[in-house]
Amino acid sequence: KLSVTTIYVTHDQEEALAISDKVIVMNNAIVAQEGTPKELYSSPKTKFVANFIGDSNIIKVDIDDQNSDTYLINFSNINFKINSKLKIKNSASISIRPEKIKLNDVNIENSIEGVVISSSFVGNTYQYDVRTSFGDLYVVSNETNNFKKVNDNIFLTFDEKFITLLED
Repeated sequence: KLSVTTIYVTHDQEEALAISDKVIVMNNAIVAQEGTPKELYSSPKTKFVANFIGDSNIIKVDIDDQNSDTYLINFSNINFKINSKLKIKNSASISIRPEKIKLNDVNIENSIEGVVISSSFVGNTYQYDVRTSFGDLYVVSNETNNFKKVNDNIFLTFDEKFITLLED
């Protein structure tokens, strides 16, 4: 190890994540967020960072209750508890990464009904756009033996630990 600090400026997000120990995302010459590549990808603080670092589904939600750092959020008549240090009042947005959404053929608890509007095989994954009652979601699935076709009715689920509350 040389113990040399290097600043490398790039607009290629994948490159930045691959070669960096620390990433600084700037928006209009202002630092939007800084952290490790994993922190920025897994826990973006703003819509800008969520969309800038990889693909993300941004969903507008209602805040039903807040207790300390825990928020009870509601969308599509489903409630989730989200831990966040943000100070938000009535409504906010959340980020869910496409690979964190699971496709199901049957309606299970806390699932969201949708219809596949596009479907693509991309080597080791399938990529889907799914129309729901609150907007379209982008889903990436590595379940290559359970391909969904356009117009298939499906149900989407995700673990609340993969939902990130965002500053608007």
